[in-house]
Amino acid sequence: MTSNFRLQIVHAKDGKVVEWIPGNRIEVDIVKELCYRLRSRGVGAFKTEAVVLKAVEEEFAKMLWDLKSQV
Repeated sequence: MTSNFRLQIVHAKDGKVVEWIPGNRIEVDIVKELCYRLRSRGVGAFKTEAVVLKAVEEEFAKMLWDLKSQV
């Protein structure tokens, strides 16, 4: 599914912008990577909502950090 929005990462000091076109592989990979990370944490049946939400929050934050470090 293509969006009308672009993902961007902006360097805090010099303002350099890196962006990806909508529907680019990076968007798809973000979703797949989050699912992979959550699966490896054992998030599934018999987990409370609070446990799942905390896992999503933590793994998404780690993914964003990893993505930023690759730019």
